[in-house]
Amino acid sequence: MTGSRLRIAAHCAIVIAAALGAARAAAAQDLICDPGDTEVRSVRFEGNRTFDDGTLERQIATTSSTWSRRHGLPFGERRCLDSLEFQRDRLRLRSYYYQRGYRNAEVDTALQVLSPGVVRVTFRVREGVPMRIDTLTVLGLDTIPGGERLKRLIGQMQGAPLDIPRMVALGDTVELRLRNSGYALAQRPLRGYQAHEATNSASVTFEFLPGHRYHIGRVLVDILPLDSTSGPQITPDVVRQLLSFSPGDLYRERELDRSRRTLYQLETFQHVDIAIAPDSLQPPGDSLLDIQVRLSEAPMRSVRLGIGWATLDCIRAQARLTHRNFLGDARRLELTSRVSKVGVGHPLGGAEVLCADRVRHDRFSDTLNYYVGASLRTPTLFGPRNVPSLTLYSERRSELDAYLRSTPFGGALSVTREQNPTTPITLAYSIEFGKTVADPAVFCSAFNVCNLQDIDALNGQTNRLAVLSATVGWQKVTNVFDPRGGYQATVDVRHASKAIGSESDLQFNKAGGAVAVYRPVGDASVLAMRLQLGAVFARGSLGGAAGAAGERFVPPQERLYAGGPNSVRGFNQNQLGPVVYVVDSVRKVQVGTTTDSIEVADDPNPRVSATGGDLLAVANLELRSRGPVLRDLVEWALFMDVGQVWNRDQQSVSVADLRWTPGVGLRVSSPVGPVRVDVAYNPYQGRRGAAFKEVTVDGERQLVCVSPRSAPPPPDASSADCPATFAPPAPNNFFSRLTFHFSIGQAF
Repeated sequence: MTGSRLRIAAHCAIVIAAALGAARAAAAQDLICDPGDTEVRSVRFEGNRTFDDGTLERQIATTSSTWSRRHGLPFGERRCLDSLEFQRDRLRLRSYYYQRGYRNAEVDTALQVLSPGVVRVTFRVREGVPMRIDTLTVLGLDTIPGGERLKRLIGQMQGAPLDIPRMVALGDTVELRLRNSGYALAQRPLRGYQAHEATNSASVTFEFLPGHRYHIGRVLVDILPLDSTSGPQITPDVVRQLLSFSPGDLYRERELDRSRRTLYQLETFQHVDIAIAPDSLQPPGDSLLDIQVRLSEAPMRSVRLGIGWATLDCIRAQARLTHRNFLGDARRLELTSRVSKVGVGHPLGGAEVLCADRVRHDRFSDTLNYYVGASLRTPTLFGPRNVPSLTLYSERRSELDAYLRSTPFGGALSVTREQNPTTPITLAYSIEFGKTVADPAVFCSAFNVCNLQDIDALNGQTNRLAVLSATVGWQKVTNVFDPRGGYQATVDVRHASKAIGSESDLQFNKAGGAVAVYRPVGDASVLAMRLQLGAVFARGSLGGAAGAAGERFVPPQERLYAGGPNSVRGFNQNQLGPVVYVVDSVRKVQVGTTTDSIEVADDPNPRVSATGGDLLAVANLELRSRGPVLRDLVEWALFMDVGQVWNRDQQSVSVADLRWTPGVGLRVSSPVGPVRVDVAYNPYQGRRGAAFKEVTVDGERQLVCVSPRSAPPPPDASSADCPATFAPPAPNNFFSRLTFHFSIGQAF
C-alpha cells in the first residue's frame, strides 16, 4: 500500500470512530424510560485488562440508571434498554479496541434479569494480542534545532500497540511545539502505517514539514474606538507594551495566545484578534513575520451594584466603580464599598427579624460591618506578566462568635506574576493600623490574661500589623462558579515580624493550603473532594498594657477556625475547635469530701466564643446530582465533612479528635450562582470548654471560673487555671442535632 493510501486509510478509520462516538452521544439521549420499557440497573464489563470500566462505559450508548435509583431511592433518573443501540455497542467497543491496536478483539453481550422489567447488562471482552509497532520512521526533524528531542517524543510509540488516536495526538503535539519554536507555518504531519498481519506488527511513518524559522518583524496595531468621532482612548504604543512579544523575538504561538488573554482580561476591549499579517509572507524566504493586532474598544467605566441576604451577614450590599484607563496607560482604578449586618448592626439596625437568631445574639454583630477601598493596578509598569497593585482601605470586620477587627487605615502593595495561564503567583506586603476585640473569656483561656481591666486595655489598643505574604494558585476547572470537572488548589504563606514593621506582640508565621478535585460521575453527577490544612507558629509574646508574658501569642484574626457553610457543616460558624463559655447563671455544689461548695455554671444557653487554634485539618466529600425533574435548575447533594482545629499548647493532636458530619443539600441555579441549602447531622455532644462568669467585686470587674471541678480550687488559683469541663446540654432528639445553612455558591 502506498503512503498516500495509508494516510487515507488512517484518516478514514478516525472519521469512522468519531462518527460512532457521535452516534453514541446522540443515542444516549434517547434512553429515557417509557411505560413497559426494560430498565438497565447496572452495566458490567468482563475480560477487559487494558482499559478500565469507566473508559469503556464512555464509548457505549447503553447507560445504567443513576446511583440513587440503583440503590432503591425514589429520586434520580431511570434509564432503559434500547435493543438496537445495545447491538451497536458491540461494534463501538470493537472499533475502540481496533483503533488502539487490538485488531482481533471480540465483544459478546449478556442480559441478566434481576426482576420483572429490570436487567443487568454485561459486555464480555476478549482483547487478544495487540498489533505492535516494530518499525518507526520520523522524517523532517533531523535538520532543525531540538529535532532529536522531538523525535524522542514520537519514539515513545516504538514497540507500543498501533494506537491511531495516540499517533494523531503525538503528531499534533510536535506540530504545536514547532509553532512555539519559530516554525510559524509548520503543517500538519503526514502520518501513515502498514500492517503486517502475518507477524501482527506494523510500520509507522511520520513526515513533518516545519518550513522556515521566523522571528517577529513589525507589530501592527489597529484599534476601533468606541466613539467614532474621537481616537482610541488606549494608544497603540500602550497596547504594544501589554503584549508578551516584541519585534525581534522568535515567533512563538503561545505568546500570541497569552497576549490575547491579557488584553481580554483588561476588559478594555470587547474584541481581540492577534494573527500573522496576511501580506507579511512576501517576499518568499523572508525570516520576519509581521503580527497584526486588531482591537475594538469597550466602555472604560462601569458601575456594579448588588444586594443580598446570607445566614451570617444578614442583609448585605456592595458597590463597585471601575475606571479601566485611569490617567491613561490602561491603569485600572477600582473604588469598592461593602456593608453587611444591615438590619441588626448600628446605625442600620431596626430590622432584626430579618436576621438569623445567631446573628442577633452575637456581640460582635451589633454594629455595621463595612469595607471602603481604592485599588490601582498598572499593567504596563513591569510588563504584562508582572502586574503591581496598590490598595488603600478602611474596614470593620467581625467573625461570628470569635472576634471583631477594626482597621481605620490599611494598605497593601502586591505584584502578581502569571507563570502560566492557570498558575498565578502573588507576592504582597500589607500594613494596617487597627485593633482586635475578642471576648474576655477568650483572652483568659487562650492567652492567660484574665484581668478585665488589662483585657479592656488590649481590646482598645490600636496596633500595627505588617504582613509579608505569598500566594500560589492552580486552577483548571470547567466552570469557576459550579465546577463539573478539573481541579483547583492554593497555597498561602504569611509572615509578620518586627523586621518588616509589625509590633512585637504581632509576630507569627502562618501557612495553609487547599486542594479540590472534581470528577464527573455519569452524565448527571459530580464527585467533589477537598482537603484543607493550616498551621500557625507564634514568634511574639503578649505585652502592651497587660504586661503579661503570654508566650506563643497569635492574634485572634490570624488564628484558625472551622465550622460553617463552607467548612464542616455539622457545626455552626467557627464552633468546630476550642471554645469558651460565658454564663449568666450558676448553682452551688459541694465537691470532694469537704463541706466546701463552689459555684458551677448552670446555663442552658451560654454565650459561646471560639478561641481559634493553631492547627487545622478539614476534608469534604460531596456527590452532586441533577434531579429527576427540572434538571437544568435543581441539583441535590450528599456530603460528608470531617475536620478539627487544635491548640497545640493545650492539647495533643489526635486523629480520634476528628468530627464527622454527614448531610444532604439542595442547589437551585440562579444568575448569581447556585442558591444552596444544606442540612448536616451532628451526632456529637457540645464541645467541652472553660466556663466563666463576669462579676463585680469592690467596684472591679472580674472573670470567675465556674467550670465543674472535682475538688475546690486552691486559694491562690487564678481564672487562667479554669478547666475545660463545661459543656452545654446535649441535644435531646434527632431534629435538634441538625444544623441548617443557607448561602449562595457551592461549598467549594
